[in-house]
Amino acid sequence: MGLAGDEAEKAVDPFCLDPEQPAGPHTGTEDNAYFDIPQPVSSVYTGREALHEEVKTLLLPNPGDTNRRFQRRLVLHGLPGSGKTQFCCKFAQDNRERFWGVFWLDASSDKRAKQSLVNIARMTGVEADATTALEWLSTCNRKWLLIIDDADFDTTPLEAYFPRGDRGTILITTRNPDYSMHGNIGPRHFSFGGLPTVEAEELLLKASDSPMPWDAASLENARRISQSLGLLPLAIVHAGAVIGNGICDMPNYLDFYQRTLLRLDRGAKRDSLTRVERAVFTTFELCVERLEQKATEAAMDALDVLNILAFLHFESASLEMFRRAVRNPALEAEEKNNSDSQSPKQNAWSTALSFVLSNRRPAVLPSFMRNRQSGEMADEYEAYDRMRLAFRELQRLSLVIYNDDTNAFSMHPIVHTWVRVRPAMRLADQALWVDIAGRLIAASILLPPLGMSEVDERFHTSLLPHIEHNMVCRESIASAMSDARGARRNWLSSGPDEEIIRMYTKFSLVYIKCGRWRSAEKLLTQVHSFLRSRLGLEDWKTRNVALLLAKVYRQSGRMADTAALQNEILKTCIASLGLSHPATPRAMSELGMTYYQQGLYSRAWSLQEDALRLFRRIYGDVHEDVCEAQDRLGLTARGSGDTKHLEKAARLHTEAIRSLVRTHGESHDRTLNAKENFCLAAVLLGNLNQDAKDYLHDIMMEVLETRSAKHGTNSRLNSLTMLKTAMVLSASGMSNEAESLARHALPIIDRSFGHDHPGALFGRHLLACILARQGSYDEAKEMLVDLTGMKCHPGPPDAAIYILVDLAHCWFKLGETDRSVALCNSAIAKFDSLDMTTHHMVPKLQAILSRLMVSREYDTTDRSDLDPNGSSIQFPSSSDPVEALPLVSRHQV
Repeated sequence: MGLAGDEAEKAVDPFCLDPEQPAGPHTGTEDNAYFDIPQPVSSVYTGREALHEEVKTLLLPNPGDTNRRFQRRLVLHGLPGSGKTQFCCKFAQDNRERFWGVFWLDASSDKRAKQSLVNIARMTGVEADATTALEWLSTCNRKWLLIIDDADFDTTPLEAYFPRGDRGTILITTRNPDYSMHGNIGPRHFSFGGLPTVEAEELLLKASDSPMPWDAASLENARRISQSLGLLPLAIVHAGAVIGNGICDMPNYLDFYQRTLLRLDRGAKRDSLTRVERAVFTTFELCVERLEQKATEAAMDALDVLNILAFLHFESASLEMFRRAVRNPALEAEEKNNSDSQSPKQNAWSTALSFVLSNRRPAVLPSFMRNRQSGEMADEYEAYDRMRLAFRELQRLSLVIYNDDTNAFSMHPIVHTWVRVRPAMRLADQALWVDIAGRLIAASILLPPLGMSEVDERFHTSLLPHIEHNMVCRESIASAMSDARGARRNWLSSGPDEEIIRMYTKFSLVYIKCGRWRSAEKLLTQVHSFLRSRLGLEDWKTRNVALLLAKVYRQSGRMADTAALQNEILKTCIASLGLSHPATPRAMSELGMTYYQQGLYSRAWSLQEDALRLFRRIYGDVHEDVCEAQDRLGLTARGSGDTKHLEKAARLHTEAIRSLVRTHGESHDRTLNAKENFCLAAVLLGNLNQDAKDYLHDIMMEVLETRSAKHGTNSRLNSLTMLKTAMVLSASGMSNEAESLARHALPIIDRSFGHDHPGALFGRHLLACILARQGSYDEAKEMLVDLTGMKCHPGPPDAAIYILVDLAHCWFKLGETDRSVALCNSAIAKFDSLDMTTHHMVPKLQAILSRLMVSREYDTTDRSDLDPNGSSIQFPSSSDPVEALPLVSRHQV
């Protein structure tokens, strides 16, 4: 039935390759599976051919090279706009078939770097976590290239984003020459400035679409212009767009340029611009002036789009976001009409939707989203056509770059910044456009019950960089307006109105989906306060947002605040709705789970039992609320640990599984949770025959395989299932396999949740128990001593007490009876202080203590009296990090 040690390791590690089998054929090519670069290579890319060949020689050794393998890193540093990123993209494109995977990391900030790693994780199908992505790259046996772009922040050491080990190739672009130290091959770094004069001339002539062959006059004009622009590729490409679009001809370009430069220099606070910035920004202003002069609908729409892009992130502004922003209001209005006569839905987001859609005023819309006649929201197809034409105008002037692979647009970072701070963009204009951009993002988001498909999920999470950038800009502009106006209020800093609340509600959805709990809490707190002041806690919309906020509190570890808010909600439900409304048992169940996580088992049991009884009275025996209540009551029963409650827990979990299979299917996360819970209850009961052990083993291996397929083998969610599976393996007598699986899971939990997370505490406790079962008492004792030394134990109060019990056992086995007696006394006192009449462990420990006191010559070969039933640890479940499940320690495994 079981897996041998090596086989178990391979089952949980997809990168565990047979050392006698090569990872792939020894050729110079790879089947390219992943190709993601910062921006597409420009169609007029020109120059640096010799450097390309040198870099290729350094980073792509001959297939027969037998030198030792090492991670090859090369740094490209230099001026902004000098073509560093384009060079990397060209290298990646030309050598695509030499790499199995090409990835990029936006290192402009620590937050963006981590989000880029999350994107890599999602792309490759592993846990959407930055640390997991780095670990995945460090263990990947295929050839990969990582482009670390725009590495200029210094809050985190750059090497923190190098995958560990000797695998892979890394190209780094930066303005900071100090980062040259990170190169480790050849000259280690190359400096980028202007292009050689001949290459700069050729680039300008290509970008301006000048007909060939080029005569001497054209070459001379191109030389003069490119030298005036510092030979910088970005400025030259913009100049070529100005000329190619007929704004001026090449002989007169420098006159236009100088006049624009004078206007730029007259702008407020522009004396700090560098020579490079002046060259780039001046060519940009010429392009904008061209749009203003054309004054066509497409040109004016393009100016609106440009202003919106300035308050989104500079990468990956998709047409899909704009399209959804136009289409979604009609879908939301239809959903509101369909749900007006229905009772409130269970999902807190569903209930929030009704508020978001009610009493809507006309939103502030950019021109391309407005109907030409009425000024209201435009038809989806009309708006989409106008958007396409607007982006086409920006593309022609090289103000945006289109990526065919992602169907999205990007801007160069320095141009993106300039759009926000250029002289024509006054502070009031910034406030207007940051608000429009935020509302456009919000309009593209659908709340449940809409927008719940996998495509919608991926789209929502892709919006995180845009939301974060918009919120940073919003706060900065609000602060600047407050400073400029003193005590006068402005609409960005005067508190939220209904439109802002709608925006914040939707942004919170994305934050929660991306695990940004603090950001979600910040916005939901404002939403909750707004609703509570307008509608009161008695209103079901306020209550559901409050329940959602309580869950965010719980995820952030604020258990006291969670319980206080949920208790207030429950009292309000009982007073205003009575016991026959489903909101009341729902509030009971949520508060019961919080009490359970706090170790307040008596209170939790009472609430969960009442909740299940009321749900059955309302719905009957088959309903998702009933199933969840059964499962939660089973968890609470397991917390008490005595045989009667454990038997009831097993029955409750069995009933939940049967109902969940009918309502949700075999592979749904809730069904998998119930299966795990049943297995653990059965393990706690003990006295398993071989058939029962095999049955539990098969169930847990099925759950582990299903979660691996859904979430990724090395995902943080799956790591918790690994620990539960390790417990069942140990209970089945497969202690070596259990140890291997627990050791594999612990590093994943540490980097995903943190060393002090309840899951990490449980994992170490479990591993110590497995080691003790194998007779490795010294190693087990050291691990348990470390756990007792923690200043604050996460999880319920009795989690730390069971550690004392297991440590007492180890000391006893090591002949330290006095220490064992002292720990037993301490454990009894702590158990007596818990929220229950008499903890089931107390009489067992008292019996053990009595025998220890009678005879110091206790037979150390007899383990039976030091194997008390019911040591439990609490940690988040595999499918929902907000919930928690209890597990057992060594005594039952």
